Amino acid sequence: MPAVAALTGLLVAAGAGWLLGSPVNQPLLLRVAVPAGRFVLDGCGVVAVGLALLCWLVAGGRRRDVDAVLDAAGRAAVVLAGAWAASAVLMLWLQAAVVTGRPLTGLGVDDVADYVGAFNAGVGLLVTVAAAVSYAVLAVLTRWRRWPELAAVLSLLGLLPGPLTGHASSQHDHELAILSIAAHAGAAAVWVGGLGAAVTLLAARRALLVTALPRFSAIAAGSAGTLAVSGVLTAVARLGSVAQLAGTGYGRVVLAKAAALVVLGVLGWLLRRRVLPAVRDHRRAPLVLLAGIELTVMAVAIGLAAALTTSSP
Repeated sequence: MPAVAALTGLLVAAGAGWLLGSPVNQPLLLRVAVPAGRFVLDGCGVVAVGLALLCWLVAGGRRRDVDAVLDAAGRAAVVLAGAWAASAVLMLWLQAAVVTGRPLTGLGVDDVADYVGAFNAGVGLLVTVAAAVSYAVLAVLTRWRRWPELAAVLSLLGLLPGPLTGHASSQHDHELAILSIAAHAGAAAVWVGGLGAAVTLLAARRALLVTALPRFSAIAAGSAGTLAVSGVLTAVARLGSVAQLAGTGYGRVVLAKAAALVVLGVLGWLLRRRVLPAVRDHRRAPLVLLAGIELTVMAVAIGLAAALTTSSP
């Protein structure tokens, strides 16, 4: 299910980027590759947050089960960090090509260095690379047994530079835009990453689910509320009028994101009302099915967000 969700989100990001991109100023390859690359980059950050959250979700569970889950999470963290750093370097190249107007094949290291020196977004991507490398080192040194707070800090440090150095940094209501987009990205990462980690690493361990799922349910409820409020504030900061919601491609993508959040709210309610009591009572429940659908809708929302960060209203 996570693989299906990731592929769906990637296709949505590429398609939305193609629809929102400028056919005059940007080659078709970049119109598709930049939002797709942003989706991969953001997706890695979201998974990193989820793996960090896993330490708190399983705390207090049976030692043998907890050790097995943390061993798997530690190995996954190392692989993930490599993909995260590589996707950040790829985005450096893609964004430098967008800014310079040069083809990817004609882009040199000096051009990328100039982009980093001139744009905060380039510096932000270097911060992401450093955070990803540090995240991998932490996983190797601790085997995911210690310092979950540091893992959470590193994951957010690598995730947030992209949203914060995008269009939000140039909005008229600068402080409002920065705060709302940071809250939005952080809440989404906690909700999506936590659910993905729980489904992937805990679904087969029902004893741990009894401990982890109620904790995650409470976290998800808070994340959903934060997403709704921060999403409205972000839209207000970026759109000049209500008419732009239906009258522009950008606005229609915002509406699609809002619809996805409504669907996620319904799915979250179903998980809380039907799956959570069954897990507590050690009864069979459609956890993987409902969570897989929820992850797919989440991936679509992240794909749409990736397209939005590479375009203007």
